[in-house]
This record gives sequence, C-alpha cells and structure tokens, in this order.
Amino acid sequence: EQKIAYFIKDDAPLSIGLLFDSSGSMRSKMDKAAEAVAAFFKTANAEDEFFLVEFNLVEFNDRAKLTIPFTPDSGEIYSRIAQTKPVGRTSLPDAIQVGLKHVKKARHSRKAIVIISDGGDNWSWHTSRQIRSALLESDVQLYAMGIFDPELSRSSTENRNGPALLDE
Repeated sequence: EQKIAYFIKDDAPLSIGLLFDSSGSMRSKMDKAAEAVAAFFKTANAEDEFFLVEFNLVEFNDRAKLTIPFTPDSGEIYSRIAQTKPVGRTSLPDAIQVGLKHVKKARHSRKAIVIISDGGDNWSWHTSRQIRSALLESDVQLYAMGIFDPELSRSSTENRNGPALLDE
C-alpha cells in the first residue's frame, strides 16, 4: 500500500478513432447513436483529433473503411454520421482492426478508439481473439457505447449477443 503524494487532473489532447456502425441493424437506432456522438464531442478537448471508420457491408468483398482521416473538426465527423443511411451487414472486429492501423498515425501519445454499435457482428473476417491480441500489443484504449433495441429479446441472435461482444 502506498499513500498518494500527488494527484493531477490532466486534460491532455487525445487522438480518437470513432468506429461507427452504419449497418442495417442500426436502422431504428440512428437517432440515438447520433445523439451519443454529439454528447461525446461536447466533452472533447479543443486540441483532440478524430478519425471515422464506418462499418456496413453491402457487397461480399466490402470491408470496414476509413471514411474521414484524422481531423480536429468533430463537426465534419458528426455531419457524416447524421447523413448516414444504415444498410448491410456488421463487421465490428474488422472495424477495430482498421481503427488500430489508422491510430498509428496519431499526433498525440494518448490514443483511444470509441465504438458506437449494437455489437451485432455477423460478417467479420477477423475473430475476437485476433482483435484482443492486436489490442494488447497496441497502446490504445478501447471503449464502446452500446446502442440497443428495447426489445432485445426479439432481435436476431447477433443482436442479442451484441452487448456481450461489446463488453468483451
């Protein structure tokens, strides 16, 4: 046991990757997801930088993709999210992999990835185990904002498993 001799609240700038689920399962949750993003940006430091990865797969060979590279303009990212039309399947682990690759280009030493999703993965090439290993090797904090249907028990198997996947 050690006594705390000095404590400081540090609001150092962050490099944040926002992973946004724009798949068909988010159709009824888009307003709530956009509200969550807006609330998140209100807490941001003026020196923070952001990037956006969207994940919705329409074609077999689609992948999660970087849609906005690092920018200090959170409004640009919010505008993109607000205009998004949800369609396709979900590839959450693949989106995390894309985010981990891009966050290596960060200006700031403090890095985080924030997921906005229902967690209902149904089309990833990467496994949870692969992503967990990649995260352990990175210097990135991972957070998830789960957006779920009130009637989760009536949802598909992927959506019912979503909260557990996001917790993991």
